[in-house]
Amino acid sequence: MSKVETNVILREGEQAPTAERLLTSIGMRELVRVEKTRTSYRHPDTPGVTVSIDTVGGVGTFVETEVNRATAAGAAELVEDIEKRLGIVGHPTVALPYRDLVLGQRA
Repeated sequence: MSKVETNVILREGEQAPTAERLLTSIGMRELVRVEKTRTSYRHPDTPGVTVSIDTVGGVGTFVETEVNRATAAGAAELVEDIEKRLGIVGHPTVALPYRDLVLGQRA
């Protein structure tokens, strides 16, 4: 599964208050705050592959495998191979965004 994301890098949190004011000024309101720590790994002999371990406060720890390949089939095959080598095949795939997982913990 893949999805399109819009990511903006904020300098060490200095710009977070400005970003929050911008969102508020266009009518957005805070729904939930997700506290996440991410550690990413890359293998020097396998370009275009990143494996990240995310620890999401109040929810748990997740492994995300990202690959950049010319075709979806090639990407899926590579993800499967990497996850087999990591020993994480058979674990459930989480399709919900962290936002929804955190919201679910509040219920």
